[in-house]
Amino acid sequence: MDVDGPAPDHPGPGGLIAEGKRARTVPIILDGALAALRAAHTVDGPSYGRISAPDSVAWMAFLTDRLASYAATLTRLGQAAIAAHRARVRTDLALLADVRPHLLHGDPHPGNFRLRAGRVVLLDWELATYGDPQLDLVRFAWEWRIPPRRWRQVVGIDPDEPAIVLYRHIHLLGRVMSAISRGSVELAGRYLANLPAELAPQPARPGATHGV
Repeated sequence: MDVDGPAPDHPGPGGLIAEGKRARTVPIILDGALAALRAAHTVDGPSYGRISAPDSVAWMAFLTDRLASYAATLTRLGQAAIAAHRARVRTDLALLADVRPHLLHGDPHPGNFRLRAGRVVLLDWELATYGDPQLDLVRFAWEWRIPPRRWRQVVGIDPDEPAIVLYRHIHLLGRVMSAISRGSVELAGRYLANLPAELAPQPARPGATHGV
């Protein structure tokens, strides 16, 4: 990860730049990145959905609409089996408890964090929504390649909890949609190829290289 990238000309929504605790060296940037993400989660939202139009009255309703959109796109691309998985995920939405809407970054992969003046700064709010912070934490754990056996210790979430498993599936489906919407054909193809195996129960995430 490039920790010497330029500071953003335009910070997050409403001028927000979420900053974590001081990161003196690269090995502890993960801690600073997680603190920055949690700082964003302290911002309350008026309702659920995209920050530009938070018009869903319930978190489950917002996710249901998103999953319906995913299924339509996957079916159009000839991915009927994966689209059918969306139906099972939708059934599992009943597992989710009611939550207050909080600011979610939506794409907390390592490339969206920078060191600026000794602090970890969270950039690129294009996919930001209001919803359950646990979904963002699942995204963070997955994209930072933290082995699931370490999720509880590092991120504070239990990978075996039904709601967390559900959020993992939503994230995996969502990143396919993001790649498609950006026109990243090669990336979308790779995600689609990996999706069946990644949606299966996983005792540990292979290839973890971040030393956590």
